[in-house]
Amino acid sequence: MRKLNATLGLLGMSMALLAIAPAPTVAEPAPATSPATVVEDSDLLGLAAQAFAVGDYNNTIFHANRLLQIDPNEPEAYLLRGRAWAELGYREAAIADIERAAREYAERENATGRELALDSLSEL
Repeated sequence: MRKLNATLGLLGMSMALLAIAPAPTVAEPAPATSPATVVEDSDLLGLAAQAFAVGDYNNTIFHANRLLQIDPNEPEAYLLRGRAWAELGYREAAIADIERAAREYAERENATGRELALDSLSEL
């Protein structure tokens, strides 16, 4: 009971501090050509990779799709999305995405990425 009372007391103090804190200012959105756009791309790739790492394949696909709307030639997004499709049992979609990743890696002369994509294909 003491812990509950202490927790409620802390919660009450926190709420009181929030009530008197100044409101945050809202910044103007960055123009489309700013470095924030580049950060957003890497954030989306990071979110897709994190979702895949924890087995959240639907969110992997969601974030990869968002990244592919910005950069339709991003091989890592195709590879992650393809591997997520495979985990969800959509073999044809997985093959299409992973093959596209291999092509994009080859065009960028990224032999390591291409090999990773081909290895993922062979596992299907």
